[in-house]
Amino acid sequence: MKKIIGFLFLLFLFNAGKPLKAQYYNGKVPRGGKMVTYTEVGKDDLHLRWYPLGLINFYDLNLTFGAEYSYTNNKSFILDAGYIMASIYGNETGDLQPASGFMVKTAHRWYYGRRRNHMFVDAEAGFKAVRYKSENQWVGRGVVGGTPAYEELMTVTSRKDVFTLGARVGKRVTFSPTSPMGMEFWWGLGIRYRHYYPDLPDDAQIQHFRGWFINPMDYDESWLPDIQVGMRLTLKATKR
Repeated sequence: MKKIIGFLFLLFLFNAGKPLKAQYYNGKVPRGGKMVTYTEVGKDDLHLRWYPLGLINFYDLNLTFGAEYSYTNNKSFILDAGYIMASIYGNETGDLQPASGFMVKTAHRWYYGRRRNHMFVDAEAGFKAVRYKSENQWVGRGVVGGTPAYEELMTVTSRKDVFTLGARVGKRVTFSPTSPMGMEFWWGLGIRYRHYYPDLPDDAQIQHFRGWFINPMDYDESWLPDIQVGMRLTLKATKR
C-alpha cells in the first residue's frame, strides 16, 4: 500500500508541474501571482557579453566583452570591444607571437518567436586594426621603378585593417528558467574587407611569391565573403 501511495504522489507531482511548465514555455511567466506575457528582452534591459572563443583564435588572440541595451521590447543595440594580444601573423614559422590591436563591433538586434528562448536576427558592422612585429628579414631598399638598389636586413612591422558587414540568425539559451546567465549561438553571412601590409619606409619593398591558392599570411588587399559562426556567454544585468 505504501508503494502505491508513493507512486500516486509522484505521479501527482509530475502532472501538477506540467501546467506551470507549459504556461511558462508558451510565453508566460508567473509574476505577482499572475501569469504575464514574457519578453526575452524588455525595455531598458541590459545584457553583458563575453566571447570566450577569442582566447583560442590564434590568428588574432583576443579578449572581447560587450553589452546589449534594449531600447524597446525585443529590439536592442549592441556594442562589443576587444583587445588583440597575440597572433601567428607576422612570422614565417607560424608561432604565436605578441601583437597589439583592437576590435570594435556594433549591431542592431531583433528578437522573434513566442518561446522563452527567442531566436534573433543581427545586422552587424565591425572594424579591426592590428600591428604585428615579425623577425628580421631582407628588405629591398632604394626602390626605383619597382627595382631595389640594395637589400637591408631589418625588423618589419606588419599591419592589418579589417572591415566587416553581415547579417546573422541566432538563439539565446538560458541555463535555467530563472538564471540570468545564458549562451548565444549564431550563424550568418557577410562581406569582409582586409588590408594586410608591411609597415615599410617609402623606398622599401618586400618581394614574396603569391601561390595559386589564397594564403591568409600573404600581404594583400581584398574583399571576400565572410562566413560567421560563433558562441558567447551572456549575463542579464537588470531584473524585471
